[in-house]
Amino acid sequence: MKNIHERIRQEEANFLHNLAVLRCRHGLSKKQMATILKISIKTLNKIEQGIQPPRLGVEVIFEAMMHFHIPAAALFAQRLE
Repeated sequence: MKNIHERIRQEEANFLHNLAVLRCRHGLSKKQMATILKISIKTLNKIEQGIQPPRLGVEVIFEAMMHFHIPAAALFAQRLE
């Protein structure tokens, strides 16, 4: 079993990956996705590079859940394809 820190890192990586997948699946521009998530395009670029911005708040999770109608657990548990 992975230790808790490894699991958290994996779930964070899944979340970042899944935001990029959702943007592509829905044919959204980076500007549109940034607006939906209420973040800057610069922050979105970091997310899509797999870099977790230091100030990424729970609001981003909430906005993604509400816009894409997907539970938070699904955003973290596994990578969407």
